[in-house]
Amino acid sequence: LVELSKVEYLIENVDTEIESINLDIESYKKEIEENNKKIVKTEEEIKKLEDNIKYEIESEATETTHKIETLKGDIKSLKASIEELNNQIEMLNKKINKLNEKKEDYKSQSQ
Repeated sequence: LVELSKVEYLIENVDTEIESINLDIESYKKEIEENNKKIVKTEEEIKKLEDNIKYEIESEATETTHKIETLKGDIKSLKASIEELNNQIEMLNKKINKLNEKKEDYKSQSQ
């Protein structure tokens, strides 16, 4: 084991915190990517339903219309989730910037 000075120890702790935040950001980005894929798939399903509705009898068309509205609601929820995840990423990036400032302050204290 290498013995670290107090400043080196503090810097190492900040680096560890930054690494952890970066892992969270990557996780959020993957979730956004998955949500975008779900949106595309759902939009394709809506298009297919809309294309076929003209061949349905009234009761089927009513049911299809309801399904389309439900799918549109799903897309709205996915988009809201993406927006929230982007806000979280933005907040975490600000946190990383502050931690980097903290690290620089520690480094300047050691000189």
